[in-house]
Amino acid sequence: MFRLFCVVALVFTASFGSAAAGYLDENPDEVFESVYERIGALPVQAARDPFVWLRLQELKREPCDQKSIEDLALMLGSLGYRRQAADSLYRFVLNCGAPITALHRSIDIYLKLTDYPKAVEVADEFMRRAPSNRDAHYLRGLAMEGVKD
Repeated sequence: MFRLFCVVALVFTASFGSAAAGYLDENPDEVFESVYERIGALPVQAARDPFVWLRLQELKREPCDQKSIEDLALMLGSLGYRRQAADSLYRFVLNCGAPITALHRSIDIYLKLTDYPKAVEVADEFMRRAPSNRDAHYLRGLAMEGVKD
């Protein structure tokens, strides 16, 4: 009886472990190819983070899920992948059309990275999408000052 119980427990554990370990043993470049086409590829180490993996799965199911991209960018930033966070926010807006706040966050990140040319590019897009938004004008001015223009 005890032996049967151990075998059942072992089989159950093995089947559960293989289902939950997708982020450890699957290639994120293959699994999230469609997501990467929209937001840009992420480093494998970042994609294998369980929280990032779940956000990528959400974006695979719901390509323009604004909450998922916000959470993903926040986690990428906290993991030290700030440029990838800014790139993914910018590309998400280009492909999905919203939210404008993602452009604001993207510009902020580029300014902190002192990538002023990229900040100008994103700020120009912000201005095109929200010409009466004072934050768009202010951020574009900061970016332009950064490139000495």
